[in-house]
Amino acid sequence: MKAPRLLVLASVTTAFFVIFTGSATANRGNDSETVRLLDDCDPVTFNAVLGAGACIGDGDTTFEEFGEALAEGGDHHWRNNPKETTVKRGHGLHLVNRGGEFHTFTKVDSFAAGGCVPELNGPLGLPGRDPAFCGAAFSDPVLAVPAGAESEVPSSALERGHNHFQCMIHPWMTTTVTVRGDR
Repeated sequence: MKAPRLLVLASVTTAFFVIFTGSATANRGNDSETVRLLDDCDPVTFNAVLGAGACIGDGDTTFEEFGEALAEGGDHHWRNNPKETTVKRGHGLHLVNRGGEFHTFTKVDSFAAGGCVPELNGPLGLPGRDPAFCGAAFSDPVLAVPAGAESEVPSSALERGHNHFQCMIHPWMTTTVTVRGDR
């Protein structure tokens, strides 16, 4: 009788370990990194202004508070984590949208041009992007990441050296990925 109980206990313990440590170690065996796309949108106020489904999260930042934060360079609750990371050449990135809003993870030459939403670029003093560039960013099946979704940036999208990625909606959400090594 004790052997089956120990087996069940060991199985439960192993399952607990895998579930609660798996996300932290995902892709570590092949030197890929996970980038989390984060926000804190309050669904009641965001959906009242932007329309049903704009925010499906459970955040606490109201739409009004979000607007006030634009004057300070963007709301710090809207961010990519990490802001900088390094991967070995030949390895990609794992994206996880932990926020309640849609985000993009778009490769850009620089962060200075801003994003694709004039109402957010204006208060930040950013010029904005070309409409064709924006259309491609929002329709990219890999780098346009709905709330709660995950995606993979293939190694072929990463060049040796510094690669800059930015949300085309929330342009202060940036990550610089450095690719190192010959392989």
